[in-house]
Amino acid sequence: MVSLYKYGRLAIAAIHFDEMKEFYTKILQEEPIRQVKDVYVEFQIPELRIGLFKPRPDNRPEFMHDTRSTASIVLEVIDIHEAANHFRSVGCTPGKIVDTFHGQEFYAYDPAQNRLIVHQEK
Repeated sequence: MVSLYKYGRLAIAAIHFDEMKEFYTKILQEEPIRQVKDVYVEFQIPELRIGLFKPRPDNRPEFMHDTRSTASIVLEVIDIHEAANHFRSVGCTPGKIVDTFHGQEFYAYDPAQNRLIVHQEK
C-alpha cells in the first residue's frame, strides 16, 4: 500500500517566539529552512522537521501550562559527550549522561520547558 504521507513534522507552540528560534538555531547548528514573517520558522535535520509557530492571541491560553509537557523531542547523536559539550557552549545545561539498555542519553530543556532527549545508540 502506498503511504498517504510525504513526511512528518513536529510543531511547537512558541509563546516567546524569538527566544525559541534562537535556542533551536544554536542547538541544531542550523538556520531555519523556511520562515514566514515573525510567526513561523522551520528547521530540518536528517529525518526530522521541527516547526515553531507563534500562537494567535485567541488560542494562546491553550499552549500555556505550568508543568512540563509529556512529549519529548529525541535527537540522535553520533557522540553523546560532544553533544553535551555543545549544549553547554550555547548556554543550555545538559542533564547527567545515563546508560540505558539502548545506549546513552541526557535530557535538556528548551526555553518553553519542552524536553529534549539527546541519545547515542549502543
